[in-house]
Amino acid sequence: MLLLLLLLLLLLLLLLLLLLLLLLLLLLLLLLLLLLLLLLLLPPPPPPPPLLLLLLLLLLLLLLLLLLLLLLLLLLLLLLLLLLLLLLLLLLLLLLLLLLLLLLLLLLLPPPPPPPPPPPFTVT
Repeated sequence: MLLLLLLLLLLLLLLLLLLLLLLLLLLLLLLLLLLLLLLLLLPPPPPPPPLLLLLLLLLLLLLLLLLLLLLLLLLLLLLLLLLLLLLLLLLLLLLLLLLLLLLLLLLLLPPPPPPPPPPPFTVT
């Protein structure tokens, strides 16, 4: 029982960590978008060579793709954790049912026969 509780606690901790990571990723994405907006709003500098611009755009796209992939992986991990939690809960329920069945069986069984009375004392 203690082991199950420990496992549940560990799973919750992992879930919290995943959520924190997700938040961090979202924050990074927001920062990236803000930077892009800032670049668009600032007066344009002398135009850079098109190759450099293309490279920058490609890099940004790659970063976004990587972020998306990481998000997907995180979601998958979260789903897996949820499944594991469900399985653990099911196991716990099964154990409880088994215990109840055992209790019922013990209640339904006839009581054991009383021990034979000791022989009476004889005084000689």
